[in-house]
Amino acid sequence: MRNRYLIQLKNELFMQGLFFSEIRDILVDTAMYFDDTQTEESAQNSILKNLGTPKEFARSIKQSNPSQSVDRIRFFRRILFFLIPLIFFIGIFFLAWERQQNINRQAVVCVLVFASIILMWFTSGNLCLFGILPVTKKQVTRWICFQFFCFLSLIILLYVMYIGVPAYIKMAGLQNTLHTVAPAVQFVTVLYVVPYIIIAVYCLAMFFKAEWLMFGIFIQSVGLICCAVFYQQYLGNLTVFDNIHYFPLPLLLSVLFSSIIYIMTLGNKGGKQNGRAD
Repeated sequence: MRNRYLIQLKNELFMQGLFFSEIRDILVDTAMYFDDTQTEESAQNSILKNLGTPKEFARSIKQSNPSQSVDRIRFFRRILFFLIPLIFFIGIFFLAWERQQNINRQAVVCVLVFASIILMWFTSGNLCLFGILPVTKKQVTRWICFQFFCFLSLIILLYVMYIGVPAYIKMAGLQNTLHTVAPAVQFVTVLYVVPYIIIAVYCLAMFFKAEWLMFGIFIQSVGLICCAVFYQQYLGNLTVFDNIHYFPLPLLLSVLFSSIIYIMTLGNKGGKQNGRAD
């Protein structure tokens, strides 16, 4: 109950327009209040009676300290909540829009997609929960499993792009069956992308439950999807197959950003933890 209440309270306070420092202080005090109270069901009901639901508690805090700056921040955050998915889907639209593939177009898509992801990290407000909610062993184990799967998929994707596909094209050229290359690559791309769409949605949902490590998997999943689609489009626009040069920019950016997330999260894991996991 404690962790779930704190996450919901964080969301409500964030939407009320409070500053990050204020949200952090309120969450620390609320966590201490939970920790000083017994975990029995009667005690939990007493907490809800004294504090109210997260929404009621957040509204009472907002009403006790009204200010124009808070209203402006709340308005600005709501605009951001609208812009983030808009920017993301514009990037996905350009990714899916098949035209002449080049590094400039790839860079534009990466800027749009990864900029929206970075904004998502900050506007989630989950940073306010660092040190308050622990990174549990269960979360770390789940992250390790997903990370191993992402690493294995990355190796497979690089092998297919730089060894498997060129070898297949060479063999198809010798057998005069080059017309089979495009359908085969498209089928493999779809087969590769669909599971990662599911993984990305799942990891994003876990992140909004304050599992910071899963956000790194979300970033890598998006990077793998973008890279696979770009490569498929790159091959579709080739006229000569003797010299294939594709630069995997989405993969490099996803590894960079996810590494930063892991350093922040695992670094915080060694700090002081207030409370326990549900």
